[in-house]
Amino acid sequence: MGAYVSINECYNHYNKTVDCTYNFTSPDRDNHTVSGFGRHEVPTDPDVAGVGIVYTFIGVTSFALALSILHVAWMISKMIGWKSRFPPSESEYRKSQRGGGLSIAVIFETLVMTCSDQQVFTGGAYALTLRYWKGCEITAYHYNIISNMMILTCATHLMSVTIVRNYWRYPWLAILRILIVTGLFIVTGIFLSSQNEQTTYVGLPFPSAIPPGNQIANIMFLPAACFQSNNSLLMSTLLNSTSSPEQSKQSLIYSQPGNRIQGWNLFLFILFCYCAAFIVDVVRFFRRGIGKEPRGWRGNFAAKHPRFCTAPGRVLKVAVQILFCLYLLGGIAVSAAAVILSAKYINDLRTWAKSTGWLEVDEGGQSAEDDATSFGQLVPIFLCLLIVFSIAQTLSGELSPYPVLCVPPSSR
Repeated sequence: MGAYVSINECYNHYNKTVDCTYNFTSPDRDNHTVSGFGRHEVPTDPDVAGVGIVYTFIGVTSFALALSILHVAWMISKMIGWKSRFPPSESEYRKSQRGGGLSIAVIFETLVMTCSDQQVFTGGAYALTLRYWKGCEITAYHYNIISNMMILTCATHLMSVTIVRNYWRYPWLAILRILIVTGLFIVTGIFLSSQNEQTTYVGLPFPSAIPPGNQIANIMFLPAACFQSNNSLLMSTLLNSTSSPEQSKQSLIYSQPGNRIQGWNLFLFILFCYCAAFIVDVVRFFRRGIGKEPRGWRGNFAAKHPRFCTAPGRVLKVAVQILFCLYLLGGIAVSAAAVILSAKYINDLRTWAKSTGWLEVDEGGQSAEDDATSFGQLVPIFLCLLIVFSIAQTLSGELSPYPVLCVPPSSR
């Protein structure tokens, strides 16, 4: 099943009839209807497009991006010699002598990982929500917002996999993270590819482009199920996006594998970088086994594959460092583009939706999506406190004194 829901599935599984009718022909705008609703009657969904949930998603991802940029700058400064580096033995000795060390890299990596884990829970909640009966009610407008928030989630996960050096420090935990994150990537691909259906119930492609500010009559307030079907579209859309140079250009530059899908090109770039980061992390995991577990299974694997896991010569080492810097910068550049473009799209779409006068408002003219105090919004907002707890825990661990276990390098 390509789409999470469709008209047939809503009727067969949930006994729910989806109204896909609309009328914009009357010269009087007050007589226009969409899905049976008049102006100021289209139900809002603050748990999807509420100001609290939207800016929590954007804020967490932007915070992770800022930390990632600082961390990459810190790592590159070490590689090119702007910041002095000590040999591992002397570094451990210096730490032990000052009774604990404050590692800036560890702080950055821990916070980025916390942001990634937080987005896992919220993104997973959206995935489950749209899989069942809720998907029969959600409008194309809200569907577009969720799809782009899932892109923000994928961008956050890409940052964590790219910059965290000890991602595989605890292998079973890393495997669990990889499985969950891969599942979210698949879900995001389903969200986006479902908008590529060509033969929809209403005979029109899924609306994703933000209409002009003066265009009030728009089918974006119809249920998203009106534009989807039971056909599986993820693999076909991926294959179609790379079927030819021209089609790749349309998909990667114009985000148009068939229908225009907002964020499809960003998803493809993030997916490619995520696969590359996974491969790089696996290689680094086995390379560390040479020093930490020379007789363990990682060390044995590295010994059998010296071409990929052993330290290169001086010239090749410089080339590898340059490639690694480009890899870090590339991952951050893709993540930054995804954050900026998706955040701008969400903000512009919410602004347009409010200006059309279709969304339901209370007696004072206030939309529920402008109130951040609903339960569904407060939960992810309070989850941001996990970042504060992580900062406190990391600083406590880094600054706490521990027994001197190292001896001066000169005495060995």
